[in-house]
Amino acid sequence: MKTILALIAAAAIMFVLYDLQHPEDPAKALVSRQVAADVTSRLDSGPYRRSLRIDRAISGNLAFTLEYLDLPRGGLMTVEIDTKDVARAVLAQLVKAGRSPTQEGITVFISAQQTGLKGETGMPLVRSLGQTYYDPNSDALTFKPPS
Repeated sequence: MKTILALIAAAAIMFVLYDLQHPEDPAKALVSRQVAADVTSRLDSGPYRRSLRIDRAISGNLAFTLEYLDLPRGGLMTVEIDTKDVARAVLAQLVKAGRSPTQEGITVFISAQQTGLKGETGMPLVRSLGQTYYDPNSDALTFKPPS
């Protein structure tokens, strides 16, 4: 038990030291939050989409969840197109705001999920539909279907 507590304490110290060496830039974080809010407010809901939720908006990382009521016509191909469209809109807004995703190493994640489902016992369920990831090292979008 003492060993586990010591490891947890050591990990916490490492995270604090990392945060001290890599402080969040408040101005860039504000731009990220503004970009995230702008993209969510302009998204056309479409026939299947329910909403676009901001999960994280800091200077170097933006994450969103695109929620669907039903599996869209076209299945995962439509989900891939939709998540990539949202990622491209985020990247365009970042560039318009004077940010450089490739040079600053900004990552963008757009997850897709189907909500409103019920399990056998009536409990609410969420079904993952995949995720699009922007890799600043390759300046490319990659869609990963659910596993």
